[in-house]
This record gives sequence, C-alpha cells and structure tokens, in this order.
Amino acid sequence: MQTPELIPVFEATIQLGEVQTVGDSRRIVQVVGGQFSGPNFQAKVLAGGGDWQVIHTDGRVEIDTRYTLETPEGTLIYLQNKGMRLGTYMRTVSTFEVQDPNFTWLTESLFISTGRKEGDVVQHAFYRLS
Repeated sequence: MQTPELIPVFEATIQLGEVQTVGDSRRIVQVVGGQFSGPNFQAKVLAGGGDWQVIHTDGRVEIDTRYTLETPEGTLIYLQNKGMRLGTYMRTVSTFEVQDPNFTWLTESLFISTGRKEGDVVQHAFYRLS
C-alpha cells in the first residue's frame, strides 16, 4: 500500500467580518471576501459566507466554514471547511461542490488545509491528498 502524499494546490486569504455571539459557546463569523491563488486555480471569495464556531472550555474552536468561490470564468464553487483552531493555528478538511466539468477535480479529490488567523484575516494553504 502506497503512503499518500500532500500536494500543494493553492493558497487563500479570507477576509472576515462581523462576529455574532450566541450564548457562551457559539459564534458565527461572517466571511466577506478573499482570494484563492495557485498555479492552476484562481478564484475570489464572494461575500455572504460564514464560519459557525463552537468554542470549548479548553480553548479549542470547532470551525465549520461555508462560502462561495467565483473563478475568473464565472464558475461558482461551494466550499466547506470543517476542522479546529487552537490559538491562531487551524487545520481543516475541505469539500467542494461544482457543476463545471473543468473543475470536477475539486470534487474528486480529498483536501486538507492549514491556516492561521491574524485579526480579521485568515491565511490558508490547501493540499490535495494523492
């Protein structure tokens, strides 16, 4: 059995907006924009997404981020990142939905990302599992 490799595919900058606090352990953070960039993929992050977070007493934050990307050709792509953040660092598993056959490789691959939050900006590096 072959050991899978992590293949870098693109990096992203995500701009965050308003934070809504619901009780002691739930936050909803607006996603207001951003950019994805890689050798074979470019897209902008459309406003209207969000990050539904559960904050644990140990400081760990469960993240469930959902937003829409738009390629320069006008193709819309739905993205969901689920994972966790400890401090400013995060790890997620990413799934994509898209109808355009030029981007089916996004739906036929497994992705993980590493990220870092600073202020109202998140930087992510996305990797495809070989």
